[in-house]
Amino acid sequence: MSNYKLKGDFSAYRVGKKLLNNKTITDELAKEFLRLDNSRIKYFNEFPKTWKAELNSELEQLATEKDITLKSPNLEKKTLKELRVLYPNIEAKSKKKFLEKIKFS
Repeated sequence: MSNYKLKGDFSAYRVGKKLLNNKTITDELAKEFLRLDNSRIKYFNEFPKTWKAELNSELEQLATEKDITLKSPNLEKKTLKELRVLYPNIEAKSKKKFLEKIKFS
């Protein structure tokens, strides 16, 4: 059961390739949705009181990991899934295209 609940029974939003609604919602999926734009909290009826602190903490951790990764020549060794976590705003269907977009961002 998730600590997050969307307003309205028929609300549905896309998070990457996943569909976010009250039947599919998990804490992780809700946080992923909010990571893209935390003003989206307005679409939720229920959420933890600490949601913003949790999100900020996770974003700081990701930024630290990203900084370490950028300094590391091992980006090619990361899986596409790992790259998507480190670079949530980049969209690509293949690892090769993803790495190209990282180099030019």
